[in-house]
Amino acid sequence: MCCVVCLDVSQPYNIIDDLNKWINLAMDLTSEYIPHLPIEMQDQMRENIVNFIKMYEEPVLDEDGRVLKNVKLTEGEGKEDLMKEIPLPEGVLKVNIGIPLIVVGTKSDVLKTSDNIIFEDSNLEILQKGLRNTCLSYGGTLIYSSAKQIVNLDLIYNYITSRLYKFPFGFKPIIDEKHKIFIPAGFDSLELIEELAKGNSKTLDQIFIKPHGTGGAKEEEIVVEDFSQLLSAQKLKGYLNQTVMSAVTGKDAKDPKKYFKNLIKNPKAPKQFK
Repeated sequence: MCCVVCLDVSQPYNIIDDLNKWINLAMDLTSEYIPHLPIEMQDQMRENIVNFIKMYEEPVLDEDGRVLKNVKLTEGEGKEDLMKEIPLPEGVLKVNIGIPLIVVGTKSDVLKTSDNIIFEDSNLEILQKGLRNTCLSYGGTLIYSSAKQIVNLDLIYNYITSRLYKFPFGFKPIIDEKHKIFIPAGFDSLELIEELAKGNSKTLDQIFIKPHGTGGAKEEEIVVEDFSQLLSAQKLKGYLNQTVMSAVTGKDAKDPKKYFKNLIKNPKAPKQFK
């Protein structure tokens, strides 16, 4: 199990607030689900997150791009146990929700192709800084992607499967291409984040201001149907479908006209649909 939060980085207005809302929702869901598991399993889930961050290393690849080895585990016996004993760096994994958190910034091609001044490099570093700080607090991973330009799509798939099934993962962090950012859990630190946007004292709210509508038209209100009513309607629909099928395949199959005449005379649905 993992949590994947997708955010549109081409419209970064209130993006940190949106990210926090989705993380809070994930925390609410896990807080309902995890307590029903055995205590040992709960502890193991949280420990797995901690150990993954502590044991992170950049993959070593051969000439064909295949993962060669795990350097930390080949540096000597007991290295893994030693790494697990080292405390987490400051600011890392302040909150452990028990499952991997992966934050995907979509439509990242706009960050490279747009002529809008708000997407200049120093502003994008402020955006990245905010996202990375939040991810760091939850032990999360940050990935920029674009379906339009096929950016990091295979990386996302491979990363999710590696976290879920412990498959080999052969992608190194990407920090110097503004539309291809990949900051895996365990790589980042407060020191690295502080290197971003030096000399730019603006905040996200000061840079990315949501434009006001020009027409003043009120957005159409969407009314969500009550779930119990929706369920009842679906049951009734299913009953009517079965009724029609029985008209074709049942005892009145030879005379559907007679069947529907009888149905019109007695149109009452079964009691459970009333």
